[in-house]
Amino acid sequence: MTLGFSILLDLRGVQNMDFHKASTIEDIISGAVEHARMTMIDLSSHQFPEQQENPSEIGGTTAFALLEESHISVHTWPETGQVVVDIFSCSDLESAERARDYFMNSITHETEKTTIIRRGEF
Repeated sequence: MTLGFSILLDLRGVQNMDFHKASTIEDIISGAVEHARMTMIDLSSHQFPEQQENPSEIGGTTAFALLEESHISVHTWPETGQVVVDIFSCSDLESAERARDYFMNSITHETEKTTIIRRGEF
């Protein structure tokens, strides 16, 4: 029996600093939830301070959306140009894939890697 699906999306080559800002990530999460026809309960994010090594760059962002179907989390690393997205859906794989596709189409990146895990299977 499958309890749900986790989609792990790793994006590399995210050079546009807007994609590392909490407000932008929140907007993209909201769009992904709507595109996937999921239901958001709450959305929260934190913008980390700039890096000590390079104070002119913004710090990364962590954002979390609590959904009726489960959750979406996003973490960014502007210093390495990476964004990782975790989408867990206890409803169906198709809605999680629609959310993943929205992230891939909304965040300009050079390469991506997707991993899909069936949860609850032994």
